[in-house]
Amino acid sequence: MIMTKMYKTFLLLLMSFTTSCMTSEMQWDHRVDLDDNFQLLWRVKRPDIIFEVRVRTHGYVGFGFARNEYIYGADMIIGWIDNKHSFFQDRHIPLHSKNGEPVVDPSQDYVLMSGHENATHTILRFRRKLDTCDEKFDVPITNDTMKIVYMYHENEPKRGSLQHGSLPEPELALKPIKSLLILQRPKFERLEMKNDETIETFDVSMKNVTISPSNATKMCRIVRLMANKQGQIVAYKPIFEPYIAKNYIMHMNVYECKHFASQNQVNIIDDDDETACTLLSKFKCNNIVATWSRGSQGFVYPNNVGYSLDTRNVNLYFLETYYEPFKTIGNEKIVDNSGIRFSYTSLKRQNNAGILSVGIQPIWTHIIPPGFRKVTSIGYCTGDSNKFAIPPEGITVVGVQMLTHEMGKTIKVRLVRNGKEHYPIAQDHNLDSEYLEYRIISKGVRILPGDDLVVECSYDSYDKSKLTLGGFEAQQEICQATLVYYPRQELLSTCQSKPKTKNFLKSLNIEKLNNAPPFTISLPERYAGKTLEEHLKTYDWKTEFDHFERISKTSPFDIIITGDQRRILEDDPVNIVHPFVPIASPCELSKQDVFRPLVDENSVMNVQQAKSKVSRSSEFSTLNFSNSSQMIRLSCWIAILTLSIFYVVS
Repeated sequence: MIMTKMYKTFLLLLMSFTTSCMTSEMQWDHRVDLDDNFQLLWRVKRPDIIFEVRVRTHGYVGFGFARNEYIYGADMIIGWIDNKHSFFQDRHIPLHSKNGEPVVDPSQDYVLMSGHENATHTILRFRRKLDTCDEKFDVPITNDTMKIVYMYHENEPKRGSLQHGSLPEPELALKPIKSLLILQRPKFERLEMKNDETIETFDVSMKNVTISPSNATKMCRIVRLMANKQGQIVAYKPIFEPYIAKNYIMHMNVYECKHFASQNQVNIIDDDDETACTLLSKFKCNNIVATWSRGSQGFVYPNNVGYSLDTRNVNLYFLETYYEPFKTIGNEKIVDNSGIRFSYTSLKRQNNAGILSVGIQPIWTHIIPPGFRKVTSIGYCTGDSNKFAIPPEGITVVGVQMLTHEMGKTIKVRLVRNGKEHYPIAQDHNLDSEYLEYRIISKGVRILPGDDLVVECSYDSYDKSKLTLGGFEAQQEICQATLVYYPRQELLSTCQSKPKTKNFLKSLNIEKLNNAPPFTISLPERYAGKTLEEHLKTYDWKTEFDHFERISKTSPFDIIITGDQRRILEDDPVNIVHPFVPIASPCELSKQDVFRPLVDENSVMNVQQAKSKVSRSSEFSTLNFSNSSQMIRLSCWIAILTLSIFYVVS
């Protein structure tokens, strides 16, 4: 009887250990649904990154990174499960592929950690280096916006074939490319998964605004907050009502207003239409509370930072919404109630956040000439213009959102201190105007009084036949960065530059312009009688572009500052005596020692070599201790084996 009880006890222990091992779950940093059938999870463990894909199929799946908006040259993995055996390969889509089928790489730089199927899904977990040093076939994972390529099919290759042409219908399996931040993405899941009773929400949204092809592209609303709200905003996200409005909203900005609304003003300010946009200055709505741009999920503050909320002092929020032109057939209209949902807590956090917008003032003096592969625009918030507002100990930037529209290709927020340029606060060499996400600056970047902030944007206007002017609307361009920082200061909310009028005219070879509508040119004689608008439309940009760019980059400018009051200061372009020089990466340092023979990417020998490497990397990946979850799993299995042996011997 005693032995029987012992056996039962050992059996229960064995089952408990087995369940614990089988259900052990990695703590993922991020979780994103690429579509209804494909979920992506990842965790960064420098210099590695671990991914898991959970795909609703029992066929093959693929995941990877494109170099641009096209699939050709994309770096991918392909995997599937056949009779409980995992097949997994590092592949790429050839530059001249006819159907988008990925072919096997000569170097296998992804390592399968686990693979299995359940009743509905295929689950693959794998790792790779952030930079594999394989410049020919792999795409480095950087702070840039990454272009995600993914695919899945209901069928799998027959008998585990790796030969070219073995993947069933790759052109149907491939899904549209998606943009995604991998390394600096805010941890939205932290707030959504946390069941915290101290977190409450409130909405600042439009109210039954009708958008149609004929109405304005900018609408506003002033919202009176409910009384007795105190605490700190810890996150915010967009809400779309109806959901189709998401396709037509480009930007939303929320400001807090210093004007305190009494109860009898509620009905006056709670209505919204185009005229509400004129009330921004009347109600002293200068400080930015939140900004949203297309593609963003919002922002989640670090655990020690929040934006102050106290309706005893501030009870008005101003919502500014920019709509894309609404193209439709017939008289179709959309009644919009979209806006921003704020999450706040009554628990006091260590630091109060502020938001600062820097870059180029979004008005018509920001010009992008047509027909050029690269046009560079530069906006300034110089040290002389910000030193009065930044405290002696400085401010710490913890989040950044960088903005351009369709033509924007790169953007960089530069930090210059006493003529020496430091590592950029943020930058992106792979912009997507449909995905303007906030970035978390995990270690924070300190800005001291007198530091120069430079926002540099490059545009591709090659396919344009007309010039593009600055502004928030869809047909205009923008060059801005929104900085989330702490501690909050009250004197500076926006710090943006624009060319001085005389220098702007000089860049266009205009010597004298009549200062009254329709703004006709007097000098030089060759342009006399033309209006400024006609001159801009007919200007010979091919001949005059170098002159325009030189004057624009070297002439003094105005800096427009808003905060406690509006100021305009004149300043000169920042003199960068010591430009920032990036440190060579480990891959760059080892280039001279790396030799990888060039082989035909579709050759049988190449496939066989890769197949051998696939087998080795998959076979031994479970013995690699690059992450704690694998060590825990191995410890569990050792414990199970020990219990089993003890049970048999007994």
